Amino acid sequence: MGRDFIFWPPWLAETMDYPGQAYLFRWVALLLSFDAVLAIPFAKLRLDNKALVFASAKILNILLNVGLNVILIVGIPYLIAKGSIPEGF
Repeated sequence: MGRDFIFWPPWLAETMDYPGQAYLFRWVALLLSFDAVLAIPFAKLRLDNKALVFASAKILNILLNVGLNVILIVGIPYLIAKGSIPEGF
């Protein structure tokens, strides 16, 4: 499994016409793997019939995800344009 992270992304990048950007495919694979692993504790909560904890954790997860996306898509470009963060950040 580990070698798939090394060998497949360059081929995918070339095939999908993104030469030299295999690192993007590695990030996507890493994020999808992380998301799959995080599903396990949520499944355990559902199995243990802890609905309130499950729902609270899911809502917190969604809010954190949306908040971080807003910061990355709106906040950081704004701070770069304002000059508060160097462009090479």
